[in-house]
Parts: sequence; C-alpha cells; structure tokens
Amino acid sequence: FTWAIQIALVHCQRFVRAPEFIVEDVPRVRGDSMFGDNHKATQFIKSGVVDLEKGTITLPLHLGRMKKKREYVWYILTEANDKGAAQLLGINHSVRLSYADVSKGARRAFVNKLGELIFQFGYVDFSPKHEVVEGNDKVFPPKKAKPGSIGKNEYSPVVIVSTGGNKIYNAPMIAFNVSVSDLVFEDGKIDYDIVHDRVVAIDPYKRTVTLKLSLGFVDSEPVYYFSMDASDPGIAALESATHAHGLTEIPVGREFLTFSATTPSVHFTNGHDSLESPHRQGYNSALRQQARIHKKGSSESCPKGGHCSVLKDTNPMPVFTSMPWKSISYSPLSDVYLAEWTGEAVKKGHRARLLAYSTIENFVEQGLLTGPLGGDFGSGKIILNSPIAYSFG
Repeated sequence: FTWAIQIALVHCQRFVRAPEFIVEDVPRVRGDSMFGDNHKATQFIKSGVVDLEKGTITLPLHLGRMKKKREYVWYILTEANDKGAAQLLGINHSVRLSYADVSKGARRAFVNKLGELIFQFGYVDFSPKHEVVEGNDKVFPPKKAKPGSIGKNEYSPVVIVSTGGNKIYNAPMIAFNVSVSDLVFEDGKIDYDIVHDRVVAIDPYKRTVTLKLSLGFVDSEPVYYFSMDASDPGIAALESATHAHGLTEIPVGREFLTFSATTPSVHFTNGHDSLESPHRQGYNSALRQQARIHKKGSSESCPKGGHCSVLKDTNPMPVFTSMPWKSISYSPLSDVYLAEWTGEAVKKGHRARLLAYSTIENFVEQGLLTGPLGGDFGSGKIILNSPIAYSFG
C-alpha cells in the first residue's frame, strides 16, 4: 500500500518547461507539487527581481564612498551574517560569513551621517580586457584566461560594517570612481571598461543593476547563481568575475569544521563537452559552447571587444552543497573543488552530469573522479563568491 501511494505521488508531480535560458540543459523543472514547499520554486534574494526567461536578476544598486579620496563606490548586497539584517534587506542569510573576518579577508566600513557606507580600503579596476581562449586538444585549461576586473588595495567583497554592531555583508563592487552620468549608456550598450562583466543593464537614477545568472545544482535541484569575485585570476576569468586577492586571506580546505567561512562547490574540468549531449557539464563544455557561439558571430557573446564572458551565454553547471535559508551551513564563499573524470571513467562511458555532492562522493570513492591531473579530490585553495538567487525546486 505504501509503495502504491509513493508511485501515485511521483505521477502527481507537475513538470513545466524550463525557461529558454536553460532549456537545453534542464528541459523540465518541477512546478507546484504534492511534495510541499521544499519542492517549489523559491527566490532567495527577495530584494531583486528574477527574469526566468532571460536568466537575469535586477538588484538594488547602492552608492558609497572611499574614506580617503571620496571616490564613488557602486555596490550590491547579497548576504549578511545577521538574520535580522538579511530579512530587513531581503538578502540571503549566511552565518558562515562571520568567520571571514580573518586578516584582510574582509574590508572595513562605517555609515556616515548621510547614510552612505564609507569604505576604508579596497577598490576594483574594471578597465582590463576580459579574455578567455580555449585550449587546444583538451579545451580546458584555457590557453588564456584574464579577468575583466581586478581588485586593488586588498579588495574583498566581504565588508564588516562597524555602525550597527560589526555586522558582516557580502557587498561585491559593480563600478568604481564613476559618476551617475558615466553609468548612463546610450542604446543600452554597456561599457565594460567601467562596470562588472556580469552587468547586462544598469540605471544609476533608479539605482538598479541587472546581472546575468548561471545554472548550477544543489542536491539535484537546479538553481540560478551569479559569480561576482574569485581569489584566483583564472577562475575569475572563467566565471566573468572580479579577481579579488583579499579573498586569499580566508582559510580554505576546512569546510566541514565549525569555524569555516566557506562551503564546497564542485566544478568539473572534463565532463561531456559534446554540445548535443544531455550529460554536458564542466568548464571544458562551457568553453566549447562559447567557441561555437563566437564562431557563429553572435553579437551578444562579445558586447564589447575582448569582453567575452564564458558564462554569459553558457553554463558549466557546478554542484553546490547548500542553499540559502534552507541550510544553516550556506555560504556564498565557495571553496572550489575541481573534479576530473579519470581515463578509465571516460573509456568505459561512466561520465554523466552529476547533480548532487553525495553522488560525486560516490564516484570519488570508486576511483572514477579525482582532482586535476589525477590528484586528490578536495579543496583547490580557490574561493569563488557565488550567491545563489533562485531554486527551481
């Protein structure tokens, strides 16, 4: 009887066509079902507006200043370590951010009498040319990978605000030392020499910014995330993120210990890269797809010479280990685990798109997945700042 009820429940699930942005990778997603709230679509960052079809999120754009020279700092807020502050601002709650207060792993700031956030150090240079060129035979690692924005003066997206009790926020920078008029672009053509590479629209008067989302998975559920910063320049380039050297101060490789600011995320290096394969996954696949887009001459893939974002049009589909508001261990700061299928796994056809960390662990135990070049699977000593905005359930 119990078995019959379980089958009936499975057949009662309502599946809907996925948005065009991800339909090739996840053709169907769960709609409302009999399985309760845990299996319904959830928007985590409630301060934003998610466009499911375009794969974007529009967030409030905040304006602060640097302490010494008073330069403008345009930034967003995605997480807070304090639950009340997170609920008030409509952003994600992450207790683990509390443990990012290590050396220069976090910037310092305070609120002035005008209500502006004043940053004491750390800024971003958005002028570098963003370049990613696929490798020869194996595609990954890429021949060239240069991020389009580079943090300076020990920049980190993590900010400790002394006003209000030293709460800690994830506050990635969108633009620096530019005025309101500088951020008004004719015909919507973004100048990526002055803004973050994930920006697809910005309105400094309405104080909003629209960012491109990417597809990932948590416990087999498809999610939208957006990478804003990385401690490694290569990963920053691949993820269309800022190279934030300050993140290197935050300890990694201890995700399952009590006092860790990070949680693991798994990024494949040599998954199926056939663009027609339903098992396509990994940086090699994203690079292959991006190369095809460029070959076709897509005007959207390179909005400005050189600023070609691998993840603006493609998805490496990483696997995260926790979700905001559903897991107390959630952190936007991912300790990147690079996963490589062994030669035996490739030869015997074991490669598949993996959607959950527990499944990945099983393949590691069987010796079919390792770290890069056959090394141990585990922390790559790289932090990726990748807030999760939405779950399809």
